[in-house]
Amino acid sequence: MIPPARSQANADAGKVSKSGPKTSTQSHPIAIYIIERVSSRILEGTKKATQMCIILDDEIAISEYIINEISRGVTVIQVKGGYSGQTKKMIICVVSSREMIKIRQKLAQIDKNAICFIGDIREAFGEGFTNIG
Repeated sequence: MIPPARSQANADAGKVSKSGPKTSTQSHPIAIYIIERVSSRILEGTKKATQMCIILDDEIAISEYIINEISRGVTVIQVKGGYSGQTKKMIICVVSSREMIKIRQKLAQIDKNAICFIGDIREAFGEGFTNIG
């Protein structure tokens, strides 16, 4: 007589799962992630950057932080709220993902009421990035 554990293993060996056999992509999510990242780099390039638009009452402290500590330039624009009618300043800067995290942390210390829009830039070139030509 076959021991119970072996008989169960033999019985299961001939069964096919209702969802079908497992493929290599189902059993290796890490491989899927790596393939996705590599294909994104090939299609989108490696020159990605992050654009930050920060709207706040007083732009001086965060502008100085970005310029002096992060070593990036900023553009400051005077804006007016459509609902409130209040005049504020908007800082626009293009930074790396790592720099964006540092700026967010500093912004939380400086002005918790600031509004910040963050967007992905497909490619950034010029001073501070790659050459235009």
